[in-house]
Amino acid sequence: MKLKFVTKNGESMPTFYANSVSGNITTRGDLAAHFAIEYAPTRLIEEITVGEEISPKQNTRSLPEEVTVTRDYQLRLMLPLSQLESIAQWFSERLEDARRLQSVEETNQ
Repeated sequence: MKLKFVTKNGESMPTFYANSVSGNITTRGDLAAHFAIEYAPTRLIEEITVGEEISPKQNTRSLPEEVTVTRDYQLRLMLPLSQLESIAQWFSERLEDARRLQSVEETNQ
């Protein structure tokens, strides 16, 4: 038997950026993956003059006692556990491709 896949993209297929994921197993046995953007204030230390020496004591004094990281959920995927192995393999292969490309680019610099 021959199996043929036809790929279609909807007219308004959205693209989401995510730098974190969390989730759980649902009562149906699926994986619920919640993709999010995490961010925190970027200015955590005082400005200094170029060439000025900073002691470790000065550096820790200027850090806030608490930093709030915002997790802005963008997308929730429901994945059947039976497909997780093939999905993990697909991600692993793409990661290998990206690392190989990065290595080539670093070599060419």
